[in-house]
Order: sequence, then C-alpha cells, then structure tokens
Amino acid sequence: MDTIETVTHPCIAIVAFTDEMTRPMSHTVCYQVTIDPAKVSPSGEFIRFDHGASEIHGWKRVDDITILEVLEVLEASMREAA
Repeated sequence: MDTIETVTHPCIAIVAFTDEMTRPMSHTVCYQVTIDPAKVSPSGEFIRFDHGASEIHGWKRVDDITILEVLEVLEASMREAA
C-alpha cells in the first residue's frame, strides 16, 4: 500500500483511517480523496483535504491515513478543476 509520504504527484485515491483498519471486528469506512503533495504541512505531519474534491475535509494527520488504492494520477490541467 502507498502512503501519503510516497505520493509524488496529485492523485485521486481510496483511503481509510488507519485506526479503523486495526480494530478487531470493525468495519473500515473508505473515502475518496484528492491527494496533493503540495498540501502537506511544512513538518510533513499533516495534509489538507479540500472541501469540493474530497470526502474528507480539512487537516488530517498523515500517519492516520492509509491509501488503499490510487484511482488516477491527475494531470496539471485536471488538478485545478479537482
């Protein structure tokens, strides 16, 4: 599985919160998000998901997110629309 730290180009991906995946007998909820490496905080500890393009919004801890599958790598012209 990819991690946010390994993403080098903006992409659309299916992600889950890591703690939900490790709890026994839990149902993991999956979300579609646009991951943009330019929106990682200077410390690298947080990433910002935008309201319009993602099912998760605001700043989240990078370590709390697991990428389950990359659906599409975005071209420069598509990033502005996402």
